[in-house]
Amino acid sequence: MKKIFLFLIIFILCACNNIPKGEVNSYLEKYHHLDPKIMNEVNNIINDSNYNDDVNKLYKKVYERQYQDMQYEIVNEKCNNNNCTILVNIKVYDYHTVQNDSLNYLINNENDFKNSNGEYDPNLYELYKLNNMLNTNKLVTYDISFHLNKENLNWHLSSLDNNELLKLHGLYE
Repeated sequence: MKKIFLFLIIFILCACNNIPKGEVNSYLEKYHHLDPKIMNEVNNIINDSNYNDDVNKLYKKVYERQYQDMQYEIVNEKCNNNNCTILVNIKVYDYHTVQNDSLNYLINNENDFKNSNGEYDPNLYELYKLNNMLNTNKLVTYDISFHLNKENLNWHLSSLDNNELLKLHGLYE
């Protein structure tokens, strides 16, 4: 009897993790909980930039905040044989508007971003923009379609395209 009960528990746990909605939820939770693999990718992108350490640290904080505060809801699931599309409604900080507002400020106030030699310093502008991103509370809502295919009884999530990634980061126009 104990073996049957144990088998049922294992079967239920495995089955729940291998459904399309479960795969999408797992993917988004990795962002939400700052999974080391996700943060390693963010760190690689940041470290490849030409900005100083202060800017890089602030970039990391901006994206950690975005991921941790992201809200999402799975709103629709359409499956046909071995293919499935999951529609997710996400709410993230509107970093796109902040970037546009920061750029407009730069255009109208160039002198605020010059160093002691009177030259434009991109680090000063990035610090300004990133501080604005950290301080925004304006949210934006997007729909993201996740596509999955089934291979050998397991659902696999396809990579998101660039537009869907921009939505996830709050940078989509």
